[in-house]
Amino acid sequence: MEVDTPIAALPRGFYEVSISCVRLGRLGLPWGGGGYFLLLSFRLWCRGIHAILRAGQPYNFYIHPWEIDPGQPRLGQFGAAYRMDASVRPDRRP
Repeated sequence: MEVDTPIAALPRGFYEVSISCVRLGRLGLPWGGGGYFLLLSFRLWCRGIHAILRAGQPYNFYIHPWEIDPGQPRLGQFGAAYRMDASVRPDRRP
């Protein structure tokens, strides 16, 4: 899907809404949530959102339910690198 075409019509009346991307030349950097949201500073994240909106594109943010679940086990006993990997890749949790 092209960076400038965030919504695509599919057969039978369905639509696909792609992850928002910040344009970098001809390419797009995914800017819709997940690991990128966790890794980048909030200020930088907001700048990317403003760039997407200024370009006239809709902004689509996604979040995994486990990221806001207060009952989600926390990995405080592990080091920072492991906690970050586990928050970005929950399939690698013990």
